[in-house]
Amino acid sequence: PLEFLHRHGVSPYAFAPRAPQQPLSIERVWLDNVDVELLISQLNLDLYSRYPEPGALIFSLESADIVDGVGALLMAELDGEPVGCGAYRVMDDLPGSAEIKRLYVTLAGRGKKIGSALLAELERAGAAFGVSRFALETGPRQPEAMRIFEAAGYVVCEPWGRFVGKDFSI
Repeated sequence: PLEFLHRHGVSPYAFAPRAPQQPLSIERVWLDNVDVELLISQLNLDLYSRYPEPGALIFSLESADIVDGVGALLMAELDGEPVGCGAYRVMDDLPGSAEIKRLYVTLAGRGKKIGSALLAELERAGAAFGVSRFALETGPRQPEAMRIFEAAGYVVCEPWGRFVGKDFSI
């Protein structure tokens, strides 16, 4: 097939080799990392544009949430450029459980399975600390997030904690 491709070019009978994938790296970072600060700011702007109603949003992530044994914050870089982040933190009231927090992929990073890769790496990191159940909160105006979570096997459950009674929480 390569000889045919070189001789006749791209056609229904010969296809060009797939473009090489840009290198994706996912590393643990801290909240004072400049790149992750920018990613979280972008996430917040995106959420406020989707949910402008007062009191519709509840989110937080503190340094104490991401220390060893409690949680972790990860950042994804595609070909050296920051394109996503996400965290998990253990849930004190549910032993062996953790909440996925602040999962975000930039517009430039979307459609490249980066959100799925971040989610899988968060689950792997949590499992290394004994987490066997993950939960997360999202909203109805985030269909791309819903698709990632459903594809990863997450199902809609009853709201917990401060999400109970919130109209925009799933």
